[in-house]
Amino acid sequence: MNRLKELRKQHGLTLDDVEEELGIGRGTYNNYENGKTFPKLKTLIEMASFYDVTIDYLLGVNRGRCEDETNVALDFDQLKEEYGFEYCPYCGRKL
Repeated sequence: MNRLKELRKQHGLTLDDVEEELGIGRGTYNNYENGKTFPKLKTLIEMASFYDVTIDYLLGVNRGRCEDETNVALDFDQLKEEYGFEYCPYCGRKL
């Protein structure tokens, strides 16, 4: 689950910070990051909510960025207004 480490670093967090914010032991979280163990669904939901991404994004289901996937600039406001999307259908980022 390399995305966990990426997200943690992007948010400027240490393993100790994650332990304090999510209540997940630093060793356990480190094992998630390194793929040694896998979080339960409840934990995935909590982590996705904390980082404001989808579970699919955490799992690496779609690795591309919006522009890479579509080759066009997306109008996120239009996706939100017309289709009621809360998350980008390509990369999972919150709109």
